[in-house]
Amino acid sequence: MVPTVTPPAPSVPSKLSNDDANFREGLLHHKEMRLDEAALSYRLVLAKDPDNATALCLLGIIAHSQGQPDEALKLLSRSLVANPDYANTHLHLGDIYSDLNRPQEALACYTSAIELKPDYLDAYNHKSALLQNSGRFGEALDCAKIALTLAPGSAKNRLQIAVLLRHLNRPKEALFQLDVTLTDHPDFVEALVEKGTLLMIMDEVSKALAVFNLGLSLDDNITQLHAEKGVALARLMHHDEALESYNRALQLDPDYGFTHSNLAVLLRHLGDYEGAVKHLHRAIEIDPDSAVAHHNLGLLLLCMNEFEHGMQETEWRWRVPFRTTQMRTYEKPQWDGTTELADKTILLWSEQGPQDVMIWATGLPQIIDRSKHCIVNIYPKLVPLFKRSFPDAEIRPDSTDYDKSQNDFDFHLPLGSLFKYTRPDIAPPHQDAYLVPDPNRVTYWRQRLSDVGPGPYVGISWKGAIITDLRSPNYTEVEDWAGLIHKPATFVNLQCGESATEITQFEIQHGVPVHRFDDLDLFDGLDEVAAFAAALDAAISVSTCVSAITAGVGTKTWILAWKQSPWNNILMKSRGPDVSHFERSTGEDWTASFDAIGDRLQSLIDG
Repeated sequence: MVPTVTPPAPSVPSKLSNDDANFREGLLHHKEMRLDEAALSYRLVLAKDPDNATALCLLGIIAHSQGQPDEALKLLSRSLVANPDYANTHLHLGDIYSDLNRPQEALACYTSAIELKPDYLDAYNHKSALLQNSGRFGEALDCAKIALTLAPGSAKNRLQIAVLLRHLNRPKEALFQLDVTLTDHPDFVEALVEKGTLLMIMDEVSKALAVFNLGLSLDDNITQLHAEKGVALARLMHHDEALESYNRALQLDPDYGFTHSNLAVLLRHLGDYEGAVKHLHRAIEIDPDSAVAHHNLGLLLLCMNEFEHGMQETEWRWRVPFRTTQMRTYEKPQWDGTTELADKTILLWSEQGPQDVMIWATGLPQIIDRSKHCIVNIYPKLVPLFKRSFPDAEIRPDSTDYDKSQNDFDFHLPLGSLFKYTRPDIAPPHQDAYLVPDPNRVTYWRQRLSDVGPGPYVGISWKGAIITDLRSPNYTEVEDWAGLIHKPATFVNLQCGESATEITQFEIQHGVPVHRFDDLDLFDGLDEVAAFAAALDAAISVSTCVSAITAGVGTKTWILAWKQSPWNNILMKSRGPDVSHFERSTGEDWTASFDAIGDRLQSLIDG
């Protein structure tokens, strides 16, 4: 927090009038930022009145602004002794504690300032900022709202509310606050930056780009705007223009870590892994606590098969702003990977989506063997399948509304960290089938498939259930399947979500039926999906939850993958006894991948 250097309103001193010539002279120097001269005047005041709380406070503010926190603490502490009810002293003492990374003491000071002066706008603003930096976004929002009532016309206060609403994952409310601000202050560039950032989070990338361009039309020398524009252009696959924006940002400020971190993401997408590593290291050098840079480095290292270092860096994911509220803060400790579990109970809990959980579940047998008792909290729709697949573990339906004081375990661990301790030899995605479907339902689905027509029975899926600019490079288009779909096989749908229209389009375009079973819920009925998957001869799919199931039950699974995807790494690849990945690089189409899959399928048809 930048120290406030504008002098506070004078308090009533102990022995000397604040109308003293030295005091007035000090205030004048202070307002004009002649800090050394102001300090001299205040010391002349103290020579006459050593306990003048106002002069002590002002000297403390100057010492703080000149990088002398210890001296500032001494002066402000003396001011507080001289006048414990001086709200300004509490405020600035809080600022020093905040800069010294002593948040509890800072919070106590800001709270005291507000108690002494309930309409103290600066105290509410500083307290809100401190709470925000501590991840206490709800409490920070409460303070920011009070600040706005004290200064209803303040664009900065309304911007602060929007930022906090973004952190609380309330984007529509945040956007409303920004629109109100920009209606009254259309040239408020900071609000434009925040609006663009918010639109990026909402996957309104084209709208975000327009906002960044508007900001740059007002001021072309703002580093953050050029860097944010680069992010938007990269998301829209305008790679050359994105590079230009990042280079412009680096010209303006070569030490802006955000630029380095996001340029690294673009370079990874373009296949320049070494260049990406260099920029991420630079971002971390600039800001060693940059969670985004560390996490991006972790994903990149996993793409490069550097598992141990990559897993260490991905532990920073819990400090990435949008994920801080997702970390579970049980009273019981998180397992460190080394503590003996032979007489202990460990709780494993879900993070990210069902697809990732199913992949990470390949590490469960090891942790079950190492512990006295293993509890696995997972998404409710996975419970029946996991109970059958891991009978030696206690499988429970998970809920985000968890009890922090739960005490029926000794240690806990998020499932995304499981491989760090159980699979150090993780390199190939091949292993025995580990998901166990209901054998009676497998028989049922084999009969249903035989009623459709002759085999081989091949499940297909060309995209995921959620389409965004960030995800779309991982997916195929209907026309990409033209060379494959005419082979003599029975193709069945593995496409979850609202896909009926696209399947009809697929059938019309290719003249080949894709059989659908309307009683099979591919999104929520995952235990039944596992039985259906086991009845297939093969599955051809982009990386989805269903392809993780087909791989896990042991069905031949051929996955179409974007090579440079952050999710195409050894931590997040589907695993099973017969899994193959067919990759395309950025700038390439899917032709070579489909040709290779076509050869595999023909071999299957030929027997």
